[in-house]
Amino acid sequence: MARAMFYMAIRYDGDVANEPDLVLTSDASKEGTACNDCYLTRNKDYLGILHTLLQWHREDPVDDLERHRNTIIFLYQGNRNPFIDHPEWVDKIHTWE
Repeated sequence: MARAMFYMAIRYDGDVANEPDLVLTSDASKEGTACNDCYLTRNKDYLGILHTLLQWHREDPVDDLERHRNTIIFLYQGNRNPFIDHPEWVDKIHTWE
């Protein structure tokens, strides 16, 4: 679940009209809320508790079943979750919020 949320946070960044900007946050008071005036131009929808997702990611390494599911999804949708192919990338993103 954590890697799916990481993917959604980078995939849905509000760059396309009417697309949400999903933001992972460690501020539990923001989770499940929207910030309609953030940055004055884009709406943000907060999801997940970042520190919990990072913990889950580290405690449950990518396995063969998850890699296989990523490949099957690619065959249907034409896109892959980069955090399954490259789990080390999670630690390369220093600011999720």
